[in-house]
Amino acid sequence: MRLHVMLSLDFSDAKENRYSFNKFLEAKGWEKLTAVDTVWHREFGYSQSNAYLVAHTLEKDLTDAAKEFKPHSIEYVAQIGNAAPIKCGVVKKPAGYEHVTR
Repeated sequence: MRLHVMLSLDFSDAKENRYSFNKFLEAKGWEKLTAVDTVWHREFGYSQSNAYLVAHTLEKDLTDAAKEFKPHSIEYVAQIGNAAPIKCGVVKKPAGYEHVTR
């Protein structure tokens, strides 16, 4: 069983540190999802009953990032569950809008 986390965050004062901040999260095992701003995914080898361990890891990773990059705040929402996030978009095509899977 795997647990997936989808994380969306706002990193205040990020302009000068954005690249380094992103590399920091990547080093912690987070994958930045493409085509959306500041949304990340990470997979853990835990069952749903251990979601609290995932939440603790998330808290630690973002606290470590705050200590490293010293923003005013990092605000975030996270979804923890068994299903991987879907990666999709709605794109304008010559014939109209089309739903695409990324």
